[in-house]
Amino acid sequence: KVYGGLLYETDQYAFPSILETRLRESNMCRTLDPNEADLFYAPVLPAPKPGKYWNATCSVISAKTVKNALVHLNASNACKHFFAVGKGHYNAAPCVGWYSHPIPSLRSVQRLSYTHYIFQINEHGAHEYVPNDATKEEYPNLYSVPYPSSLHFSSSKTEMKHFQEARHVLMSFIGKDSHGDVEVRQRISKSCREYKSDQVCEYIERFKPTLATNKGKATFCLEPAGDSPWRKSISDSITFGCIPVLFSELTDNVTPWFWKDWKDRARVLVPRDEFVAGRIDLKKLLQSIPPELLSLMKKTLMDKARRFQYSIDEDPEDGIRITLDNLHRIAKDMERQGICGYKP
Repeated sequence: KVYGGLLYETDQYAFPSILETRLRESNMCRTLDPNEADLFYAPVLPAPKPGKYWNATCSVISAKTVKNALVHLNASNACKHFFAVGKGHYNAAPCVGWYSHPIPSLRSVQRLSYTHYIFQINEHGAHEYVPNDATKEEYPNLYSVPYPSSLHFSSSKTEMKHFQEARHVLMSFIGKDSHGDVEVRQRISKSCREYKSDQVCEYIERFKPTLATNKGKATFCLEPAGDSPWRKSISDSITFGCIPVLFSELTDNVTPWFWKDWKDRARVLVPRDEFVAGRIDLKKLLQSIPPELLSLMKKTLMDKARRFQYSIDEDPEDGIRITLDNLHRIAKDMERQGICGYKP
């Protein structure tokens, strides 16, 4: 037990499996009567796996096979069905016909992943949007969800005390400086060494699941982009009450369902190029935040962090419920627009 919640070695690719487990065990959201169902989850290839295995697994499952397995799919309810990928959506590019470039009967199906747009890396090593991004055409009805955090709350809400505990580290960074946005990461590691104080900047290069608890000791957690602009570490920071410090607008714009309406009160967005050029001192920047604003940021995390994680039991306010509510809302909108189904 950690801070009243539960700490797991949660696989970062496990969202589809977590979702399936929660739905199978649900007394609140699950029905065995298809006529009562507002949504239909199709757990195709839900097991956690890194990107290199998606090509092999997708190649053995055709769109026809997937469609035939959707026994409740008909010409009027396709938009009520949804798939989930525990990676960036582009990893499922080989899943042609059902997840990417879908056949007409599966085009209205909704899709979940950790991303909802693609990115490219410019000559400075920074992630940026791709001009004329074709994601909406190639992956229609695509929406992003958070990576699973290692700390999972419960519906009892007994684990919230750690948000109010004193924090003795100004900022923390867990990760290597040799991959991802290397310029930002190396500037962070250099700054941490120059501060010469673990209470100012704690830098942990080799991650272990138990080290996620270090986020509970820090006021701010530095979240530079990794191999993609999105990190599981952000979910861990939020659930441990550590204010995320971001260095990329792409990172900032992911998972809007879950924090778009409150992130401005709970994160710091640092101009990347200014920081890389050495014109921003993180210590001075973070220590200059007015106490009343800092208190607001901490309170916002305490009030909203539940939305950014997947609880261990049925929780009407966690990320699973946020996901289902939004899928249901979109399906209803598509029904009203007459685009929920397909022509037989």
